[in-house]
Amino acid sequence: MIKRVRYAAELASHELGKRGDAFVAAAGVHVVSARQRVAALGNVTTHPSRRGRGLGAAVTAAVCRGLLERGVTHVGLNVLADNRSAIGVYERLGFRKVAEYDELM
Repeated sequence: MIKRVRYAAELASHELGKRGDAFVAAAGVHVVSARQRVAALGNVTTHPSRRGRGLGAAVTAAVCRGLLERGVTHVGLNVLADNRSAIGVYERLGFRKVAEYDELM
C-alpha cells in the first residue's frame, strides 16, 4: 500500500527545464478541461543531480502559467505522502492538501 496525498490550487502542456544539451526537469499535464476550467498536473521530476535548485518549482510554475492563460482556474496533483521536498515546492506555489488516500498495488 502506498500513501498518497492530493493537492489542489486555485490559479489567480508540458514544460521542460534544459541545461545545455541535457533535460534536467520536466512537468506535464495529465488532463485538462477548458470547459470545466480544471487540470491535473503530473510527471513532475528533476534529475537527482540537479535537485534543490528550484528547477522543479520553475517548470511546475511555468505549466501553471500556461494553464492560467488557457482559462484554467483549478489544478490538482497527487504526490507520495512522504515526499516532503515535492510537497514543500507545491505548497510554496500555492497548492493546498485536500485529501489523503491509500493506493493499493
